[in-house]
Amino acid sequence: MARERIEMSHAEVLDFLRDERWMVLATLDAGGGPFGDIVPGLLDDEAFYFRVGRGTRSHANIARDDRVSCSSDRFPSYYEIKGVTLHGRAREVIDPAVAARIAPRLSESMPEAEAGEPLYTLALDDVSSFDFAKIRNKY
Repeated sequence: MARERIEMSHAEVLDFLRDERWMVLATLDAGGGPFGDIVPGLLDDEAFYFRVGRGTRSHANIARDDRVSCSSDRFPSYYEIKGVTLHGRAREVIDPAVAARIAPRLSESMPEAEAGEPLYTLALDDVSSFDFAKIRNKY
């Protein structure tokens, strides 16, 4: 029997990400192993932004190797589990106008953030998602 397709549409992914304020950020340590961190995240239009503290392990990892993933899921009950993972390269936001628009909104989730902490964007080009509500064959 073929496995059911339960991925979200692009519109569903955007709806999911609009409600997320925290994501698990995965970076690569110097030895190539994974490192996870919880970071504030924000979808603005169709761009995803996140922030890490300057001098943190995640910051050092991204400076050395910008390949990252950001994941989040919700699980009110088994058949309502949803999740999204974004894969790609973290790009530091250098446009002051974009930083001025996005950084304060991320600071709502991370009030202890210091001015000038790195702000990154991650394209929505490589997305994995699932929505258990789409499972039709519930035993």
